[in-house]
Amino acid sequence: MDKLRIMPWVKPTNEIPDARFEELLKDNLDIVCGIKVHPFHSKIAFDDERVQAFIRLAQKYRLPVCTHTADCEEASVRKVYEMAKKYPDVDFVMVHMGLGTDNKEAVELIGKLPNLYGDTTWVPVETTLEVIEKYMEINERINRLLIELNRGIYEKELEIGMSLLAALAGESVLLLGPPGIAKSMGARRLKEAFADARAFEYLMSRFSTPDEIFGPVSISRLKNSDKYERIIDGYIPTSDVVFLDEIWKAGPAIQNVLLTAINEKLFRNGDKEISLPMKLLVAASNELPAQGEGLEAIWDRFLIRLTCSCVKDEEVFCQMLLDDENETNWNVDSSLKITSDEYKEWQEAIKKIGLPKDVLTCISHIRRQLGGVLIEDNEHA
Repeated sequence: MDKLRIMPWVKPTNEIPDARFEELLKDNLDIVCGIKVHPFHSKIAFDDERVQAFIRLAQKYRLPVCTHTADCEEASVRKVYEMAKKYPDVDFVMVHMGLGTDNKEAVELIGKLPNLYGDTTWVPVETTLEVIEKYMEINERINRLLIELNRGIYEKELEIGMSLLAALAGESVLLLGPPGIAKSMGARRLKEAFADARAFEYLMSRFSTPDEIFGPVSISRLKNSDKYERIIDGYIPTSDVVFLDEIWKAGPAIQNVLLTAINEKLFRNGDKEISLPMKLLVAASNELPAQGEGLEAIWDRFLIRLTCSCVKDEEVFCQMLLDDENETNWNVDSSLKITSDEYKEWQEAIKKIGLPKDVLTCISHIRRQLGGVLIEDNEHA
């Protein structure tokens, strides 16, 4: 009896989630595992308000919604997808993944939302294997990629992992720590996470100029066309992964351009505005930014800030001493690298991920608890 679970099949055309039904549901939450809808059988579209009334009830009691999907308007996988977007804190299961179709749309949509699942009943074995390969492979591949990126670098798993996450989320990372703890080595390796990526790195000083970071001014363009443009090839504007050491030593002229580059991924070259290919900016420093020098704005751009330290574990320290692997021979298997098409696809998918209501409630609670601490709106975004 302990293994018996119930999933009530509701028929929204002639049933409503009234107080009696809700009471029955609430009293049996220990055995109720979800709510089932069959739009085709009930002759009602899955996005109909009468169906949504049951979805809201499932939302209230944190129950998944299981629905028949098929090659018809009322039970289309697209309608389930739209409801999963509208109710991000409800898990939706698409039974049959579009019965009567080639299931390709369902396979694609499952990957776009974290709360959308597929049930493979009556789905061809080949398609089921394709789904497993498509989505399980990404998990395994990212894990293997992280192992490769960390090979030969000790106790920097957090820094490299968070940097890769930042790249996929379109954010930038600040590494804070003393010299000689592999900050630059770890950042340099992030280039190898991406196929055909171009990298740029520079050690900043008080005397660094924009020419050294964004490219020198083209004398020929200035002379022949009266255009003030930079030769950007090989500099930040054409790089996928950027590492700037001693970031706080950058002068105002560099800082001002970096602000737009980091936040909006844009660079103005003469009278043209260029969209930057930059996937990740890793900055490093041995010290916190000095107060009163106008560095607050650029500090604010780094949502991920990590404090780095020397190797602490004695056993790991000994492993590092005995490691004779040559860094010049280190490389990442090309099959693990993230391609430009994949990166673009993931960026689009990230934008469609919703935040469950309880997560938003937690964020609001934390914000209230912080009281007088100023957190700018763009840090929340």
